[in-house]
Amino acid sequence: MRKGASKVPDGVEVLIGRVVQAESEARIAVDQCQQQAANIVAAAQSAALRVAERTEQRIVMLQRRMAAAAQTRLDAIGAEAGALAAEAPDTAAFLPRVDKAVAAVADELVGRTF
Repeated sequence: MRKGASKVPDGVEVLIGRVVQAESEARIAVDQCQQQAANIVAAAQSAALRVAERTEQRIVMLQRRMAAAAQTRLDAIGAEAGALAAEAPDTAAFLPRVDKAVAAVADELVGRTF
């Protein structure tokens, strides 16, 4: 023993050993918690990525369905317009008849008859 150094009681050494052991266990526990937190973050990021990918797929599928429905409706409108155009009378031949009918109705309303 050195000069002037006092002897540490045995009980204190045991307590110091316990403190050192507790510090070591605490460091290990903190390291484990950090690793668990990193694993949780990685899992959450992976889940968020999967959700984003599924959402994008659903949006694309919905856009395709809407485009197909719009095209179907446009085709139906085009067919209907074509049918109406086919049924329409020849304007050059039809207008003189309309003019004659309008004149006849007007004459009848004002009391002139021919």
